[in-house]
Amino acid sequence: MLILLIFEFVFLMIFLLYFMVLSSFLKLMLRHMGWFEAADLIIKGTEGAIQAKTVTYDFERLMEGAKLLKCSEFGDAIIKHM
Repeated sequence: MLILLIFEFVFLMIFLLYFMVLSSFLKLMLRHMGWFEAADLIIKGTEGAIQAKTVTYDFERLMEGAKLLKCSEFGDAIIKHM
């Protein structure tokens, strides 16, 4: 049981690191294009959706009390939190 918990924790940390790198890349790309407000809105919306625990399967299975959404619904949740 402990090994499973450790594995899930490590997986979550790797996934969050991947998300941070991906969001940083997106933010840098949009800022490079001069779309500063768009970069800020996308990051704000994504963080808001995750903090509200309205997420897709990859996050939902690792978060207690999270609401499972389809990808299109997650996109709507991001827009809602912008």
